[in-house]
Amino acid sequence: MSEYSAGNKFTKRFLIAYAVIFAVAIGLRFALLGGSLLDDAQADLALQALNIKNGNSVTLSGEPGYLVLTALQFFIFGASNFMARFWPALFGSLLVLVPWLYRDRLGQTSTLLVAALLAVDPILIGSSRTAMGISLAISGLLAGLGFWRQKRWLPAGVCLGSALLGGVEFWPGLLGIILLFLVIRTISASSSISNHVHFSLASGWLVLSASALITWLAIGTLFLAVPEGISAFGNSLVTYFSSFLKNGRYSIASLSLAGLILELPIIIVAFWSLVEGFVKGDKVKKILGLWWGLTLILALLEPGNGLFSYSWVSLPMIVLAALQLTAFFSDLQVENPWVLIAEITLVAAMVIFSFLNLLNLVNNDFLTAEDTRNRMIGTFLPILLLIAMTVLFAWGWSVESARKGFVLGFLILFGAGLLANSWKSAGLGSRPQQELISASPAVVGQKELMSTVQELSRWKTGTATEIDLQIAGLASPSLQWALRDYPHLITTDFFFPGIGSSIVLTPISSSIQSQTSYRGQVVTWTSQPILDGITVKEFLRWAFFRSAPTHNTQILLWARNDLFPGVVIP
Repeated sequence: MSEYSAGNKFTKRFLIAYAVIFAVAIGLRFALLGGSLLDDAQADLALQALNIKNGNSVTLSGEPGYLVLTALQFFIFGASNFMARFWPALFGSLLVLVPWLYRDRLGQTSTLLVAALLAVDPILIGSSRTAMGISLAISGLLAGLGFWRQKRWLPAGVCLGSALLGGVEFWPGLLGIILLFLVIRTISASSSISNHVHFSLASGWLVLSASALITWLAIGTLFLAVPEGISAFGNSLVTYFSSFLKNGRYSIASLSLAGLILELPIIIVAFWSLVEGFVKGDKVKKILGLWWGLTLILALLEPGNGLFSYSWVSLPMIVLAALQLTAFFSDLQVENPWVLIAEITLVAAMVIFSFLNLLNLVNNDFLTAEDTRNRMIGTFLPILLLIAMTVLFAWGWSVESARKGFVLGFLILFGAGLLANSWKSAGLGSRPQQELISASPAVVGQKELMSTVQELSRWKTGTATEIDLQIAGLASPSLQWALRDYPHLITTDFFFPGIGSSIVLTPISSSIQSQTSYRGQVVTWTSQPILDGITVKEFLRWAFFRSAPTHNTQILLWARNDLFPGVVIP
């Protein structure tokens, strides 16, 4: 076979592998996308997009790209949970293609590994399934820089212009890259980077800036049909800096621990890569480590946004991990493959046995003292046996084969754990309301509420959506979004008895004073896990089973008595 044929065959395999990775990314981001409900933060943006679509006057928040594109989507296909999340899921999937632009520096194997980790990263999956513009910001900025490296000014400008519309989370990404560049310039004695940058900008700045500006105006204002998009861009910057150290529903410690659990496999490999990079003096890994530290600091400055503000932190970790995995798999040849296979099997068996005992210890509140002792022995003893057997394999047969089998066994287990976290972050687990990607509480009571409202509406009007409703004293965008198809819905700050609404929704602490009699029903509307102040055992239970104490918010659904058969208004 000729050299050209061999290279062509390898390229085909590379493209097929990339296509499979892209398909996995699409599947994890679009699977049951419309099944999960919009929380208050997402519903607020979806309602703004719906108002744009309906031609209503609206003050746009700092997510111009998401709002305008989603409004266009609503105009064509109608408003739904799926359509509200379509663009974030699409741009989150396209992020997997961005490493292709850096393949000349990464190499083909590292490019595939970076793409694969981007496809299954739990935090990136969760943020891609959130009705916000962070996916547009990340994909647009990294793609724009990739095209800029290749001096392809037009696509670079289009991508960077799109990234500017990514909303609040565009700014920590841009700020992290600027700070990284400034630090490198400060500590580097070489001026070659500076000269290259000036040359690139001097030769293509006009096309890049013009295309970025046109893209920003065209998408952000929908070709000037929504001029409010210009002010929304400024609002995003103000919102970002005002969010610094703003208290959220979770403490920094709780969010950091939750992020550590979700990203633990990638963090371990990335830290291994970083340590090795410092030992060997690898400049690329040092730069990635610096970027990792800067993005982490910026994420810690805005704890009120949930885990999706850690999305930028995932990027340098993923590249570091991919580089280390590439180096490991490129040198996987061993002198004794049977020792390698035996060590992998031993690692899997001992760790799984230890993990099962730990699960039983964490998930059982009724263990006796003796059972607790046995489970703790069952947790630690397999690890000690694993260490002892690995030493024997290395001493009696092959140190290199035992070492590589030990590492490869744990990498396989890390991959399984990462996929499990990815599945949960996609909202496909048994308790999606326990995830922390968004800081807003998850909506859990829509099915109960809608079944009652639709039943009363059919009884009174003959259709499911024609009954008149009043939301009184409830600042809940998620509730308004759930009832968006009801044309006779009104929202008031207080209950007005003179309106005589058939159904009234109020806070749980409110009571209705009216000449018309009503009967009430309690609905648990939102639920949110409590991680602050819980025990280690409770936190481990959340980490393994997504089962933690919850804070529930209830509302009251009041129905006028004359809606029920045989009852008249007194």
